[in-house]
Amino acid sequence: MRRRARRAFWAAFSVSAVVFSLLYGGALGQLRRAAAQPPAAWSTADPQDAITLLLAHEGAREPQTFCLLRFDPARKQVACALLPGSLGLGESTLAQVWRLRGAPAAASALAQSLGAAVDRTLSLSDEPLVSLLDCVGSIDLTLEAPVGSLPAGRQIFDGSRLLLLARESAAALPEGERRALLERAGEELLRQRLPFLRGRDLEKLYLTAVNAGRNDLTALDYETRRTALAALLEDASGVFVPVSAEGDALTGASREAIRQAFSDAPPVGNAA
Repeated sequence: MRRRARRAFWAAFSVSAVVFSLLYGGALGQLRRAAAQPPAAWSTADPQDAITLLLAHEGAREPQTFCLLRFDPARKQVACALLPGSLGLGESTLAQVWRLRGAPAAASALAQSLGAAVDRTLSLSDEPLVSLLDCVGSIDLTLEAPVGSLPAGRQIFDGSRLLLLARESAAALPEGERRALLERAGEELLRQRLPFLRGRDLEKLYLTAVNAGRNDLTALDYETRRTALAALLEDASGVFVPVSAEGDALTGASREAIRQAFSDAPPVGNAA
């Protein structure tokens, strides 16, 4: 009788243990899968988190070069293009519209002309520009020939030296060569420094830009995108868009490349 009771007890215990193991194992597996797969809000950025800035250096009477810079968390992409101030916008150039009608008017006219999104503008004089570049970091750049007072050869360019490069190239080089050199420097800046920027650098960059330059950036521009932009910098690809011009107009290929990189519309081939 006792032996039969013990057998019944161990049988019941064994069944209970198996059931418990199955239930516990299933729950543990679900927890592990949940931990390995972050919520959709973490991995899927809202396309509205993208923001495009039009930057100008106002060290001269009229900016010679403008920078179009786009942070696009949905595409995991940071895009950059350098535009000539001589770019035609109707009867005026980009530099003339910026100087005579103001930065917002220039951004609006540029967006309409290129079919690109331009959300905010940022104007920097010498010192704020150097501060912003120093926040991004120095780059390694080789000059094939002397540029004004800058010798040929491999050099490290911080913010001050990059500003000097812009000045010396404007005085010493033909316009085409000057723009090609600045594009190479811009491409290297994006390639070399983007992998090292992280979410902790965002606030420093934002505060430097807002407090040191003339701009229409707002606190909400940053606060509402903080999480998405921080995630972007963890896994961003840099896209530098070379720009070619014919007179005061961009070539068709350059216009299309800018529209693809700086438009709010999905890129060709990735449309939903």
